[in-house]
Amino acid sequence: MAGMSLTDTGAKELLEAHPRLAAFTFPNSHAGQTVLLPSSGRQFGYCEYVDTSVPSEQLRNVVLLPGIPGSRLFTHPDVRKHGCVKTWRLIVLERPGIGLSDPAPEQYAYADFVADFREFCQQLGLRRVAVMGFSAGTPFATAIACVQPQQQTQAAASSAAKAPDAAKAGADGDAAAGGKGSVEVEVAGVALISAIGPPDTPNKRRGMALMFQFAYWACTYAPWMVSWVVRHEATAFRRRPVHAIRQALSLYDCPADVEALKRPEVEELFLESAMEIYSRAQEGAVHRENVNFAGRPWGFDLKTCRTPVTIWQGGKDKGCTVNMATHLEASMGPGVKATIFPDEGHMVYFNVWDQVVGWINGL
Repeated sequence: MAGMSLTDTGAKELLEAHPRLAAFTFPNSHAGQTVLLPSSGRQFGYCEYVDTSVPSEQLRNVVLLPGIPGSRLFTHPDVRKHGCVKTWRLIVLERPGIGLSDPAPEQYAYADFVADFREFCQQLGLRRVAVMGFSAGTPFATAIACVQPQQQTQAAASSAAKAPDAAKAGADGDAAAGGKGSVEVEVAGVALISAIGPPDTPNKRRGMALMFQFAYWACTYAPWMVSWVVRHEATAFRRRPVHAIRQALSLYDCPADVEALKRPEVEELFLESAMEIYSRAQEGAVHRENVNFAGRPWGFDLKTCRTPVTIWQGGKDKGCTVNMATHLEASMGPGVKATIFPDEGHMVYFNVWDQVVGWINGL
């Protein structure tokens, strides 16, 4: 485990900009919980933010899949301020290899994640759930909307075949515990904010920053180069995290993004997750996710979507472009609606939060 390797300058910058984080030790061993997935024997990490004023049976279950860097510690300033979303049981889920979640098998695909996601929900007793995906979390959320139960069952069988002993032990334990795994999971709707489209999205690079265009090329043709860049960035984060996060986010330079990133509480969300991930030396998971969403076919058909989906996209987003959102809308069918905010950028997440909450509450 790498831990942090703060230079004197890095420590000073962190204390001045984010004294709360400067007082913490990373990786964070206190926040969050894990759930064992019986079929594979792997663990998923998560944090919960629950409105305790509402009876548990009346809570709305919502799972947030954050971007990169994004861990179980990433939420929204409103959640940080109030401790929860009214009437919600909000669960921030860490994908394989991130935070408290165990790494995935080498050939792990989006359909495998959907199987894991449904099993995770079963273990928590979530019968009906809405999903929010932000940025790099959106391909996973899109898969949840598109991969149908029979495909999910096949993926689960594939995962079990890779770890038969763990699967048998998990199944036996599940039966002894009263069959949590038998809970049917209904996905009520999927919200995509700053949505990423698949690699074959027509004209996906229109409006994209040159650095991101190069990254897409490298993910397809030179993934080793992406690995080198991610390792270099991880080292920078461990030494001077404030400087590194500001450099990483500087590509989002439209006025709306600049204003959003001036808010200390916004920067802190990204920074805390980056420090959590890189203090655990989890750059391998970051590399894998980038290559999978940008450089390889996603392995599922967008046209199989049967779930209500709404997309919120910034018209000036230089990473997740407008054409990505409109391609998803056109490909996923009549139950999908994309709204483009002409003057917003990648950080539209922070400005449309109330709209997203309202949409989910109406499902």
